Amino acid sequence: MLRSSLADWLTSVWYAPSKPPAWLRALVPMYRYLRAKQIAKSHRMRDQRPNVPVIVVGNLVVGGSGKTPVVARVVAACRDAGYRVAVISRGYGGAGRSANQRDIVLVRPNSDPKEVGDESVLLAKQTGVDVWVGRDRQLAVARAVAAGAEVVVSDDGLQHHTLQSSYTMCLIDGERGFGNGYLLPAGPLREPIDRLNSVDQILIKSGNFRLDQPHSRFELSPKHLLRVADGEHIDLNGLEGQAVVGLCAIAHPEGFRQTLKTLGMTVSLRAWPDHHAFSIDDLTRAHQSKPMVVTQKDWVKIERLALPDELKGNLYVLQVEAQLDPAVLDAVVGHVREFIHHG
Repeated sequence: MLRSSLADWLTSVWYAPSKPPAWLRALVPMYRYLRAKQIAKSHRMRDQRPNVPVIVVGNLVVGGSGKTPVVARVVAACRDAGYRVAVISRGYGGAGRSANQRDIVLVRPNSDPKEVGDESVLLAKQTGVDVWVGRDRQLAVARAVAAGAEVVVSDDGLQHHTLQSSYTMCLIDGERGFGNGYLLPAGPLREPIDRLNSVDQILIKSGNFRLDQPHSRFELSPKHLLRVADGEHIDLNGLEGQAVVGLCAIAHPEGFRQTLKTLGMTVSLRAWPDHHAFSIDDLTRAHQSKPMVVTQKDWVKIERLALPDELKGNLYVLQVEAQLDPAVLDAVVGHVREFIHHG
């Protein structure tokens, strides 16, 4: 409850039109100093060329911007081009791994999200490729390559300054942009905005956010609804006109509500902090004898619960996919091809 309240308060400050409190602004120089020290310490390693193409899909702010669906789409494009691909991830939300810096875990589609993180399990399910999780991303790359990967895609990692990357993609939520434009903890920025000058692709998700630099826009498009009761995919209009409960534990829950509304549903939203570990009690309290719709990321946690039939009969999963400009994927595959064939 305390974590949720703090996260809600910070979000309200970061995305308010007014300046953040003076005491938060006073902490920004300390954050800037610590980041600069970290970058300087890892500068030599970051500038080294990786042995294989390493594509980083990240963002500048705290919270989601559609990274996981974009990673899945990039993986699919590279696989379709004939390359063996692996994904590396920090495994956010997973608490069961050893704290050992050199602990790297191979994620399976049936791995426990509590151990390796919900996004990692979702990527393993969606992509069918090896997903390696660990604090040391450079070591995760080495493990992936040793297992046969020709291309490595990093889920997040723009701020991981020891990771040797060959291609970087920065995603921006077009609804929220950079918030108040301040660095942590006064704002949502993990790095200054001028970091955009050093990335290869800038992608803006939906919304009206404007940027002077060259960029491409993308959408997270609903694909279908999974009806949990029988495992069938139903049309997106299957719940049109109905009052539903939207359940989610994601960084931007309002975006989920809006998606459901565009599909014709009347939505009562129940949101938990990002990566929340759901319990049967959570679903029971939210039920209200209405259809309940959850995100793909949350479903990888909920599906492991021994749900009673009453809940299963009213549960649906909204499945989405990233719609990217074909030129974006052509550029990524072109980079991979150039890197592998010409070094």
